Amino acid sequence: MTTNNTCQLTNNQINTMNKTEAYIIASKFYLTEELPSDFFELDEQELTDFIRDNRWEPFEEWEPHGIWDLIEDLASEFLTITNTEK
Repeated sequence: MTTNNTCQLTNNQINTMNKTEAYIIASKFYLTEELPSDFFELDEQELTDFIRDNRWEPFEEWEPHGIWDLIEDLASEFLTITNTEK
């Protein structure tokens, strides 16, 4: 059985978050290993493979593209909050 990392954000993390950080933090909610810091440089197949290999147990039946959509949505919410808090 795999578990995901504990996902706790401080106010400082939210207030200073950039796009890359938002995606990496969001990935912790759905993957057993967070996205690497250079994930934007990965091609689509490498990213798909990474997500497939690191799906958290509740999402192990999900397709990688569906998990990526969840990560994008959550990262977008983080960035919206960041922009609202400034």
